[in-house]
Amino acid sequence: MKDPEKMEPGLQLIIKTAKDGAKTVKRIQDFARQRRDHDFQPVSVDQLMLDVREITRPRWKSRPESEGVHIALELQLGSDEARVMGDESE
Repeated sequence: MKDPEKMEPGLQLIIKTAKDGAKTVKRIQDFARQRRDHDFQPVSVDQLMLDVREITRPRWKSRPESEGVHIALELQLGSDEARVMGDESE
C-alpha cells in the first residue's frame, strides 16, 4: 500500500455502496415474502388489458385531448387462453 490515507475515501465508498446494496436486497426480499402469502389465481390477459385501458384513460385520452392532442389506443385482444397468475384486484 503506497498511501493508506489516499485509499481511505475509496474504501469508504465501497463500504457505503455494499451497505446500500444490502438494503436494496433486503427490501426486495421483504417484498417477495409478502407476495408468497398471497393466493394467486389465473387472470385473463385480455381482461387485464381492458381494465388497464379504462383505468388509464384519463391520462392518455382526456387530458391530452383538452390540449388538442389525440391519442388512439388500439388493443389486439382475442387470446382468451392467455392467463397470468395474479390478483385481479391488484
